Amino acid sequence: MVKKHPLKSRKFWVTIIALLISVLTYYFPPEKVETMEKVAMMILNVACALGYVVTEGKVDKVKAKHQNKGSGENGAKTS
Repeated sequence: MVKKHPLKSRKFWVTIIALLISVLTYYFPPEKVETMEKVAMMILNVACALGYVVTEGKVDKVKAKHQNKGSGENGAKTS
C-alpha cells in the first residue's frame, strides 16, 4: 500500500481547519457571548471534525481491505 504524504490528506486538513476555526471562534465570537458558550462552540466544532475524521478512517480501512482481497483473488501474492 502506498503511503500518502500527510499534507495531501483531507483528514489532516479538516483537523487543522477545525482547530483553527475553534480558536478563532473563541477569540472572535460572532456576537457577545459568554465564555461557557464559546467553549461549547469549540467543543461542538472539534466533535464534528472528529466524527468526520473517524468515519473517513473507517471508510479507508474498508477500502484497503477490499483492495487486498481483490489482489489476492487475482493470484497476486499478498503479505
